[in-house]
Order: sequence, then C-alpha cells, then structure tokens
Amino acid sequence: MIRRLYVDNYRCLVDFTWRPGSEALILGFNGSGKTSAIDALDLIRAWTGGWERLEGLLGSETITKWSTSDEVTFELDIQVGRVVFLYRVQFLIQRRGGLPTVQMESLRSGRKTYFERKRETVILSNSGTKPKLEFPVPLSQSAISPIFAAAGSEVVGDFLASLSRMIIVRPMPPLIVNDARNPEPRAWYRFENFVAWYWHQTANGKFSSAMLGLLVNVWEEFDYLRLDQIGRSSMALSAVFSKPERSSGEFAIEFQELSEGERMLILLYTLVAYQRATPPTTMVIDEPDNFVGISELQPWLLQMLDDRPEGGQLLIISHNVEIMETMGESKVAYFSRADHLSATSVSEISPDQTGLSLSERLARGWIGAEA
Repeated sequence: MIRRLYVDNYRCLVDFTWRPGSEALILGFNGSGKTSAIDALDLIRAWTGGWERLEGLLGSETITKWSTSDEVTFELDIQVGRVVFLYRVQFLIQRRGGLPTVQMESLRSGRKTYFERKRETVILSNSGTKPKLEFPVPLSQSAISPIFAAAGSEVVGDFLASLSRMIIVRPMPPLIVNDARNPEPRAWYRFENFVAWYWHQTANGKFSSAMLGLLVNVWEEFDYLRLDQIGRSSMALSAVFSKPERSSGEFAIEFQELSEGERMLILLYTLVAYQRATPPTTMVIDEPDNFVGISELQPWLLQMLDDRPEGGQLLIISHNVEIMETMGESKVAYFSRADHLSATSVSEISPDQTGLSLSERLARGWIGAEA
C-alpha cells in the first residue's frame, strides 16, 4: 500500500507530496497533474524492475519547465505487511543532450538501511558481524534487482514484489491486441497487452476461480473466457456465451470482434478477479468509465470497493458522476494548479455546506475554489 509519494522537478510536480488512503478518487481539471503523479508511480516501478531503459523514462522534456535544477527526485513509502519501506532515488538530466544518470538511491525501513548508492557505487548493509558489501552498478540501472540477486534479501524481495503486483492502467480497448506469443506478468499502462496479461494470470488457480461467475450477474449471456492456441506458440482470447437465442448450445466470439464496451467490461472484471487472487495490492485505474454505461459501471465499482482486501488500495481517476457519488467526497484527492507555470498541489475538499452533490459542485467550479 502506498503511504506517500514525493516528486520534485518532474513535469508539473515540484516539491509535491501525496499521501493516498486505502481508497481515493482523484479529481482535478485537465492539466492539473493527475496523470503526471500516476506516471511518476509507473516510472518508479519501471526503473526498479528494469522494465525500460532510463533514457526512455526521463529526458530534458520531463524536467519542470520553469525549474533551473537538473536533478529529479522521487520518494515512495510503501507498506508491506507491518514494514514501511522508504525508497528514494535522484537522477541527473542533461538539458542539452546526453543520457540521464542516477545520482543516489537508497532503501530503508525505520532505522534499517538496506542499501545506499552514490552514482555507480552501492553499499549493501549487512546485519551482525558481517562487513558491508560494496559493488558497482551501471548509472543507467537501478541497484535493487542486482542487490536482490547478489544478497538474496527476503525483505528487499518483498519490496520488489509489492511494486510488481501493482496495477497502474488507463485501459484503451481499441488498442488491445487479440493474441499473444507469451504470457506477461505486467499490465502495460494502456493495457494493449491484456491478452498476454490474462494468459499469465490463468496460471494462478485463485484467479481462475475468481473469474467464474463474476460477469454472469451483469451480462446474462456471458459464460466464460477461453484461450485458444493459434499457430505453434500464440494464444488468442475468446468470450464464450451460453444458451443464446437461435442456438442450441454455446458459441464463442473472438475478443477483437466484441464491441469496445464489451471488451472494457471484461477487462474491468478481470481486475476484480486479480484483486481477489493477489491480495493485498495497489490498483490505480485511470478513467474506468470509458466505453461502459452507468448500469454496468456501478455494479463493477461496488464489487471493487466491497472486495478490497485488508491492506489493499484502490485509486481511481474519474469525473464520472456515478463514481463520484458512490465513492463520496471524503475519498477525494483534489489536484490543482493556478496556471501552466505553477506546481501541482493536492488537497482534500471542504465538507459540503451547500446541499448540492459533489458532481454539481465540481461542475460549478466550487470545488476548485475551496481546495
């Protein structure tokens, strides 16, 4: 569970601190920094997991436009069980070309320091009488995975696992590829690899069990999802429907042949199954209301909120009226900026004194004025 996110000199995030709760509805007008905060989270995951090259994550275009500093800092506090980790990393970005490099990196919990890094040199702390280990790591690579491989620290492994279990997505059904060559444990931001991700999750018996019956209550015809092998190594996804009209038995429709709304509905309910099968986890979902109707959205949202496990976290970006009224103003994290040359701030909203709904106050611009 994310306890705190701190970002400095990244896009519109300057000396920015956010402490999300176990459930949060992220609101704010366009350009307020909502996506930048989520991108910062995803960047930390990609960097620590070695999923992308550093130059693909940071560049001169990601530095705050009005800043004179070349240093970009990220801090992330994550609670795993009873342990709260503090991860900190600072990068140096050359504004006039050149590759970004890491300046410092560390992982702590309480008074315990697991490692500290200054540029290429990493110092790994050991308990007892063992001496500290010192070894080099390339400036373009996080030290966490090499440390876990070298020292086999179970605690560091817990930190890495908590990051890898996170779901951070803004699903775009039109971009989803219908088949996959290999299962994929990580959900891409726009979920283009949904089929590969779903394939990977089916290896978990708890996920497959959780999927059974989830969609039947909101989609009467739906029966189950099926992976079919195509060619030598690829798998394609189909939705199977039972007892349709003018048919004596079930029939299947390839995932890409479903409507965008149907694909989105399937995707949203697989996130319910994932939350059940992989607790606790942090789920960040950007605009889950795209492509689906209110009658389909509310049952899904209620299911997600009811199923959130102890220690789990659900963060949603949306301006959908149904989501706002269901989650309520006490869950709102309001992002705001005065203009394009000012930094993002995040705040709670004042208790309602008007008698109007949250969505109506937002539409009138009163929430931005009071935050």
